[in-house]
Amino acid sequence: MTDYFIYRQPGTLTTGIIYGGLVVSFAGGAIISALLEGWLLGRTIWCAAGLLLIVGGYYTWLLFKRQDDAFDQ
Repeated sequence: MTDYFIYRQPGTLTTGIIYGGLVVSFAGGAIISALLEGWLLGRTIWCAAGLLLIVGGYYTWLLFKRQDDAFDQ
């Protein structure tokens, strides 16, 4: 994001926002996991694993869909 503010390159702003969102997501996940740890005890790791499976499955589906769409054109 610093490159955008110094050199005004639009592509670097998008990259900075994506990486910033990634960092905030990890921090938010850690905070939520810590808060749920007292309530769910050791089962919070299964919640995280389930979310990763859902997101990973969706991402894989999107990749296959993009590949199929590229072959159709």
